[in-house]
Amino acid sequence: MSKKFYPFSLLFLCLMCLSNQKAQAQDENTSPNFRFGLKISPGFHWIKPDNKWMENSGAKLGFSYGLMAEKRIQNNYSFLFGVDVNTFKNGVRYVNDLVPETFQNATGEDSISFAPGGSVFTYKYGVINLPIALKMSTNQIGYMKYFGQFGFELGMRYKTEADVEYNWNKSTAAPIFEELEAQDRSKFFRLGLVLGGGLEWNLSGNTNLLLGITYHNGFTNVFSKKYTNAQGEKVENKTVLFDDDGNLIYDSAGNIKIDGKAQKAYARYVAFNVGFFF
Repeated sequence: MSKKFYPFSLLFLCLMCLSNQKAQAQDENTSPNFRFGLKISPGFHWIKPDNKWMENSGAKLGFSYGLMAEKRIQNNYSFLFGVDVNTFKNGVRYVNDLVPETFQNATGEDSISFAPGGSVFTYKYGVINLPIALKMSTNQIGYMKYFGQFGFELGMRYKTEADVEYNWNKSTAAPIFEELEAQDRSKFFRLGLVLGGGLEWNLSGNTNLLLGITYHNGFTNVFSKKYTNAQGEKVENKTVLFDDDGNLIYDSAGNIKIDGKAQKAYARYVAFNVGFFF
């Protein structure tokens, strides 16, 4: 490069740098430091049991909706948090289970016996969820920004119900269906990990459309340690013990023996998020 062009080249580079800094400053000034939004999140829910007598019975459709808020800490980094009303759904198949069978005895009164079964419990949890995540965004590309997020969530259960399908293992009898109040069979608190990403599309001014997907990995047991049975007694929430022929085992006092394994499982789901920031 000739010496006479050197000052003009240096001036051009300086102007480019100033222009870039001005564009970044404008982007920082026009983007609000704090904003609110609304979102809905349908998703697929399942469960990961940690007990040999329990297994996942398949993914179920769940749904959540709520408020979201974002606090910017730097141009491309922010904290994303909010509150969701979430309906978790998951299904547990019990490889062996206590299935009550009602019949009339010789005196004409109803009696109950127990037989091994392979029943399926579809649990429905109503949960107030409080997520918080670090959001990492790209610079504006046209009308869009892309982002990833990583964080945690705390859930508080306000109701639990179960649809039960009793299936007989060793007969051709048709399944029996019933609804079960399972409020105290589940834990009040749920803690989980959130990982996901998506995009924001600027519609007008500060109004942005958010589209994303998140994976929610629960790492606290969804089942409570004890629950109240039909007789009003507090009993341990464990699975029962069967012999090699699938028959119930009784102790010396005539009580049904349990295997000492607590009912343990972890809720997981994938959510598809649609929302608006204002």
